[in-house]
Amino acid sequence: MSVQQLEALMDYLEGHQELALGRCTRSKEGRSLAKRLWQECATILNNVSVDCAQKTGEQWRMFYNDYKHRLLKKIKKEKIERSATEQVTPDVTKKSAPEPEPGCSFASKSPIRAVCRDLTSSFENASPGDILPIPLVQQTEKRKQYRRGKTAVITSTPYKNELENLKKLRKVSNPNDPRLKKNAKKKQKTTVAAKTKNDDDEDTICLYCNDENHSFLKSSEGWVGCQLCGRWAHNGCAGVDDENTEEIHICIYCDNN
Repeated sequence: MSVQQLEALMDYLEGHQELALGRCTRSKEGRSLAKRLWQECATILNNVSVDCAQKTGEQWRMFYNDYKHRLLKKIKKEKIERSATEQVTPDVTKKSAPEPEPGCSFASKSPIRAVCRDLTSSFENASPGDILPIPLVQQTEKRKQYRRGKTAVITSTPYKNELENLKKLRKVSNPNDPRLKKNAKKKQKTTVAAKTKNDDDEDTICLYCNDENHSFLKSSEGWVGCQLCGRWAHNGCAGVDDENTEEIHICIYCDNN
């Protein structure tokens, strides 16, 4: 159907309101039948020219009224059959007016934008976390919480003594145990003997004069050591000058051998 033929048809329908379908187009079946009616009317108008569109109005008006009568009769019959199968018809509740949605003040209020907003509002909003949740790793072992010690200088004497006392208290379960006292006495004797032995090792006598009163710790003279046997002697006994500290000395016992 051309634009001019459509305008001629619309002008004719505006002048003949009795040809309106009315309530029959409210149902789905009525709309489909009305669509077929319009197609057949358009076929009639396509067969004539624009100038003859008004003249052929009576021709398709008769067809239109007859088709409308059959259309209403068919819709009424289908309605009776549908009401017989359905026991209870649900009540049609009136839709409440849509609440205003928040938006920008400069947003467009065109019908197209409103339709698009209605279509998208029927779907639920989903975040990426709902679509693909983040995997959570279950922690099997709990972290050990260590008690923080007090800040102190480790090499200081009070802190060192405190650590030694704590170590002794941990080792000793029963201070009154006689076996612990016996072990403590043995340990004390061993410590004293080892200390005496170390002192003897540090002190030495001259290999020439063997005078214990003028040993290494008691004498204030200079000493020199043999490069072969490692024993010590007074500088005077060995015949070494006190000022010549770099002289290599070999005792007479090693020299004779």
